[in-house]
Amino acid sequence: MKKLLSILGAVGLSAAGSSVAISCNFKGAKPPGFDINRNIKLQYGEEKVFNLTLKEKEPKKDTPIIVESSDIKIVSVISNIDKDTEGTGKFSITLKAISSGDANITIKYGEIYEDTISVKVGLKDKIDLSTIENKDLGKWSGSRDYPSDIEIVEKLNKVNLNLNLDYQEVEISAIVGKDKKLTSLITALETSINFKGNVTVTYEYSKNDKEEK
Repeated sequence: MKKLLSILGAVGLSAAGSSVAISCNFKGAKPPGFDINRNIKLQYGEEKVFNLTLKEKEPKKDTPIIVESSDIKIVSVISNIDKDTEGTGKFSITLKAISSGDANITIKYGEIYEDTISVKVGLKDKIDLSTIENKDLGKWSGSRDYPSDIEIVEKLNKVNLNLNLDYQEVEISAIVGKDKKLTSLITALETSINFKGNVTVTYEYSKNDKEEK
C-alpha cells in the first residue's frame, strides 16, 4: 500500500511539475496574431493605413472586429470593416495622429485573438514665420481705430495659401506706422505646435463707419 501511494505521489508531483513548467515558459508570451509592427511612429497630422492579416490562428466568418485607442486625443483608429463576413482574417485599420504623445491601439478579432500596438506621435517640423513669402497684407478698413489680431492673421493667411496660421499660436506686437501705412511683428509662441520664429508684415488700414471685408 505504501509503495502504491509512493508511486501515485510521484506521478502527481511530476504532473504538477509539468504544469508549473508550462506556466513559466509561456508567462507573458503572446503568439503572433497580426502582421503589424508593434511599435509605430507617426508625425503630427499624419494619417496612415495598415493592412492586417491574421496569422497562426484560423479566421472565421462573421467574426466581429473591434479597434480602440487608449487616448483619442493623441491618435484615432478606425477599421474598414466591423465584421469579417468572408472569414478571410484580412482587414485594414487607419491611424490618424491628432497630437504629440503616446497611445496604445487595441485590436480585437472576436474571441479568437487580441493584440496591442504602441503608437508614438512626434511633432512635425515647424514652419519658420520668417520664411513666409508674402508679407504685404494689402489694404482694408474697419470700424476700429486699429485692426484686431484676428484680422491681421486672416489677411496673412489669405495672401499665403495653405499657411493655416491660428491667431492663438502667435503674439502680435504694437502696430507701428503713420498715414494708414502700418507694420506689425508677428511672433510664434513657444507653445505653438506648427510655427516658430517671427515675421514683420505691412498693410494699409483705415477706420470707417462700416467695416469692409
